[in-house]
Amino acid sequence: MSFFAGLACAYPVEQRETERLGSIAVTYGGGKGRLWRGDTAALILTPRAFTPEDRLDRLPAAFMGGMSHLVFDGRLDNRNELIASLNLPAPDAARLGDAALVMAALERWGVDACPRFIGAFALAWWNELDRRLVLDIATEAGQPVATHILSLTPFRRIIKDYFMICESYYAAIRSSTPSQIEAIDMGRRGIHNEGSQTLMDRLDGKIL
Repeated sequence: MSFFAGLACAYPVEQRETERLGSIAVTYGGGKGRLWRGDTAALILTPRAFTPEDRLDRLPAAFMGGMSHLVFDGRLDNRNELIASLNLPAPDAARLGDAALVMAALERWGVDACPRFIGAFALAWWNELDRRLVLDIATEAGQPVATHILSLTPFRRIIKDYFMICESYYAAIRSSTPSQIEAIDMGRRGIHNEGSQTLMDRLDGKIL
């Protein structure tokens, strides 16, 4: 089985964060991973061939004109059905791994493609244009575990406000009174709590 991990942010991804992903891949994936780094997201995958078709894929992979990226591990049990639904010529389909079929389906149907995938797999799809992360998981028995869609757009204002308050806090330490510093810190905690609550609301009932 392959190992993959990633991060999605409402701010630009920093080099130290991708270096940490690399360390995680070595520790838990058993080797150096292949890394993709975008403006606000990064994905890493340490490949382990699971099916013969896996050798046809090179992940993380770009699609949708480079605005989407995918990591995938596992197998599709309904390749022929997907190939027929996508109207792919047999010679072309024979050269596609399961991940490439997944990308073709996502490009055709968007998130509505997820219920069409039958098999044992895990995937993460980052849509750079919409700032949206999609996770889809099914067990070894082919039973769906979860399909989760997380848009980071609602967090952009919160994170922007949080960084502005932090900058004010650091400036206040040098010249403001203790009461002024405390007021700024209370504002910082309020923004932090708002972000935490927004995240919990978005994940409610989706994370066990």
